[in-house]
Formats: sequence, C-alpha cells, structure tokens
Amino acid sequence: MAIKNEQLYISYRAWNKSTRSGIAGDGGNHTLNLISDGVEAVIANAITDLGDGQYRILLTKEQMDANSLTLRPVSSTPGVIIYSILILTDQGLTKQILQLQSSSSSSSSA
Repeated sequence: MAIKNEQLYISYRAWNKSTRSGIAGDGGNHTLNLISDGVEAVIANAITDLGDGQYRILLTKEQMDANSLTLRPVSSTPGVIIYSILILTDQGLTKQILQLQSSSSSSSSA
C-alpha cells in the first residue's frame, strides 16, 4: 500500500494493439491524467522510458496527498493503449502508528 504524502514511483506499459507488443519511444505522446480523491488534473511529471513499452513517473508528495488516486496515461499514438492504475494510500495511518511506537518506546526507556 502506498503511503499518503510520500513520493512514489509508478510504472506503466504502453501497448501497441496492432503489433501486440510494447512500444518504446512513445513517452512524448503521453498525457498523464491524475485523479486524486475524485478530482482530475493533467500533470506534467517527467516520463522515463525504461524500454520495451515500460515507462515510469515519480508522483510527488503533494500529488500523493489523497486517499485514492488513479493514474490515467493516454497516448496520442493511434493503436496504443495504456491501462489506468489505481493507487490506494494508507490515509496517513502508517505515520501515526510509527509515531505511537516511537513515543511508546521513548516512554518505556525513561
């Protein structure tokens, strides 16, 4: 599970339906839509081409400030599809648990 308000790398695949294979070198044709808790926006994050149709972006801490996100990349290249990715965060609970554990261990050592 992703941690709310912490940056996160996301990988996705661009698939050419005609050739039935990943398409490299297509990142410049991708529009990145990010839906955060129901609010959609186009984001301009850098896209890294990993080869063979694999791409990666880094979502910032600010972009990860949501309980539910959907990354919806779209390619303008005809015949290329990219599936959306659902990201659910811990809603800030991981940090709260770690803080409680830290304060608990500090209290017991005193």
